[in-house]
Amino acid sequence: MSRKTKFQAPRLPKEQKLAIALDYVNSDMTLQETAEKYGISNFRTVWKWVHHFGLREKMLSLPNENDTSIMRKTHTEIPLTEQESRERIRELEMELGIAKMQVRALNTLIDIAEEQGYSIRKKSGAKQ
Repeated sequence: MSRKTKFQAPRLPKEQKLAIALDYVNSDMTLQETAEKYGISNFRTVWKWVHHFGLREKMLSLPNENDTSIMRKTHTEIPLTEQESRERIRELEMELGIAKMQVRALNTLIDIAEEQGYSIRKKSGAKQ
């Protein structure tokens, strides 16, 4: 008896999977376009990697900063001059404004979904 074996693409290292998932999240490409770019036969594979690595999918078109730049800004070792302090305060106020816009956008999204009959917010006293 001969068995037909299903073709399996070679497994990619975790680093490469992460790089592909990050490329999707940080670009304007769709899942399908990202899969085609890297020769992946099924776009759902890219989607699985995005969720496996805990990356957020594209939701809002707000400025995107990577984690290292935020870490660098919040952990300074050298005392700042008055001008640098003012500049830093201005940056923080801008980041706070963006965060507030994100919260407002998400709350609006939830409100619209609930108007259409989807229950999203946790109800008080709900069983767990």
